[in-house]
Amino acid sequence: MKQIIFALLFLPCFVFGQISDTVFTVTLNSQLYTVTRTATSEGFTDSYKPITDTATAIANIANRFVTDGQRFQSLAEQLKDADRTISLLSKLDADAVAQFGKSPLTDVMKQWDYEFLSGTWEQDVEGTITAVTFSRLSSGANAGRIRFTPQGSTARTVLLFGPMMRVVNWPATGKTWNLYRIREGLWADANRKVFLRRTAR
Repeated sequence: MKQIIFALLFLPCFVFGQISDTVFTVTLNSQLYTVTRTATSEGFTDSYKPITDTATAIANIANRFVTDGQRFQSLAEQLKDADRTISLLSKLDADAVAQFGKSPLTDVMKQWDYEFLSGTWEQDVEGTITAVTFSRLSSGANAGRIRFTPQGSTARTVLLFGPMMRVVNWPATGKTWNLYRIREGLWADANRKVFLRRTAR
C-alpha cells in the first residue's frame, strides 16, 4: 500500500517529463513554413522550412487542423475525468488514514499551500470579484489543511492535489469547482471563467 501511495504522488513527474519532437505549420509574414521542433537537454530548438508547393501547403494545414483537434479532444477527456479521479484519490487518502493513521493528502497540501498563506487574495467568478482569506486548520481530522473564506460568507473546504484544487460548496452551496495552477498566485478553471488570484504579497 505504501508503494502505491508513493507512486501516485510522483506520477505527474513521470507524465509531464516526457518530451517528443513535433512538426507543425506556421505563417510568418504571409509565408507558410514547416517547423520541426526538436527536444534538447536545455528545452527545444526550432528549424523552419518554407512551403512553396500548393498541395503540400494544403495538406500540412489540414493535418494541423486534425492534430490540434485531437489534442484538445484529449485534454477535454482528461478534464472530464478529473471528478472521478479526485473521488478515487480521496478514497485512497481515507484508506491510508484508516490503515496508517496518516493522510498523504495533508502532506501534499502542506507542500503546496505556501502561496495562499501570504498576501491578499480575491475570487473572480465570471466577473464578480470578492476578497477571500486563507487559513490553516489547527485541530480536527483535517488539521494542517488550508481552507478559504470569501468575504461575508462561510469557510470552504479545499482539497489540494498539487497543481489541481477542488473547492467544495463553491461558488455556492452544493457546487464544487476544480481549479488549476496557472502560475504562482493565479489559479483558474479549465474555461478561464473562475479565478483565485493574489492581488498583493
